[in-house]
Formats: sequence, structure tokens, C-alpha cells
Amino acid sequence: MVYCYTWCTGECNNKCVAAIDSYYQTIVQCLTFSANSTIPVKKTGHQKYWWNDELDALKQSCIEATDFWRSVGCPRSGQVNSNRLQCKYRYKLGIKML
Repeated sequence: MVYCYTWCTGECNNKCVAAIDSYYQTIVQCLTFSANSTIPVKKTGHQKYWWNDELDALKQSCIEATDFWRSVGCPRSGQVNSNRLQCKYRYKLGIKML
């Protein structure tokens, strides 16, 4: 590997280059360790690591409420629409809270 440092005169027999390489390798190792320790990893069973059974239930109730709402003609007011909107908002809130 060829190094070009304008401040190095070569009097140190490239000890400064070795020191910089050592520091660089140490930094890379620390970053790799930190990333492996802190970045969430996908768990098996779900595509999203943060997904859980409660969100599954909220999603399913939202789907059922929306399907029922569509089956009665997509009303813009009334109990059917209110139920659909409540299910939708609970589902969205559940996702935001994670």
C-alpha cells in the first residue's frame, strides 16, 4: 500500500503510517462491535423485528372492520364508519408506540 502524507518526511521509518493503520483498525473494530451490539436483528417469524402479536390482532380487527364497512356500502357516518376509524386509529397508534 502506498501512502502519501505531505507532513511525513520518512525519518520515522513509517512508524506514523503503522500507528495510523493501528488506530484505523481499532476504530473499525469498535464500530463493528457497537453495530452488532445495538442494531436490532430480524427475529424469525416476522418480517419486521418490532412486530408482535398485539399488532397482529390490531391489524386483523382493522381489516375486518374495513371489510364490513365496504360490504355495507362505505358509509361516511354512523356506527359502522366510527368502528372502522377507531380500529384504524388503534392500529396506527400501536405501530407508533413501538
